[in-house]
Amino acid sequence: MIFHTSSHNDFPAGRKQFFYRSVLILALVLALMIISCDFSRTKLDASDPVPVTYWWERHAAIVNELAGYDESVDGAIDILFIGDSLTQMWETDGIDEWNLLKADYNIYNLGFPGDTTGHVIYRLYSGEFPDCIKPRFVVLLIGTNNIGFGYPVESSAKAIGDIIGIIHRKSKNTTIILMPVLPREDIPVECRRKILDLNDAIKPYENLAYVVWFDLASHFTNAAGGIKMELFDHSKLHLSPLGYKLWREELVKLLV
Repeated sequence: MIFHTSSHNDFPAGRKQFFYRSVLILALVLALMIISCDFSRTKLDASDPVPVTYWWERHAAIVNELAGYDESVDGAIDILFIGDSLTQMWETDGIDEWNLLKADYNIYNLGFPGDTTGHVIYRLYSGEFPDCIKPRFVVLLIGTNNIGFGYPVESSAKAIGDIIGIIHRKSKNTTIILMPVLPREDIPVECRRKILDLNDAIKPYENLAYVVWFDLASHFTNAAGGIKMELFDHSKLHLSPLGYKLWREELVKLLV
């Protein structure tokens, strides 16, 4: 499976096809997100667990693999990445950096394209974080799609806190590396301001003894307040290989 550090060095062709099919579906949604970030979802709870049909194949594969995970045989997981497409694309645009991480750490990728906090909560409750795994670190990056889909900042911040709570209840000794939502320029200015508000709202979670605040977002912004274009691909949302290089280099400084 692609999720285990020792399984494959390349993103399998079948998974690539699945990923790009998912991206095609998401493109229609993202086109709407560019127009407005104030949809009817503003009245919904960002903590509501929600499954998504287009990622069901990936979800089922992860659940199947982790259900039989044996740390005495496979080794403890050093880093479990949880998030949306930015996290999943370690396996595509960031594959070279992913392989460098794999050389030193036992790592798993639980990133899914298009995910909001509700999707992550569903996945964690539905087999993607079984009792048999106790990762040393969880890297959590989620929330950009909440803003794009119009979820309120307060509800999204609470949902991120709920995710932190789920992880901690399942694995008391895991250190949760919480990342602020990264900047993006594919959505209106008012949406980008909400990203800043969301980051301010989740930063106090660093006061929890098992949470570390990983302020990678500041590295992706230039002096004028815009994004550093070389760190992003043409979407102005997803990262370039240089973006993943920076993410890896800054992350390993925390893994002590």
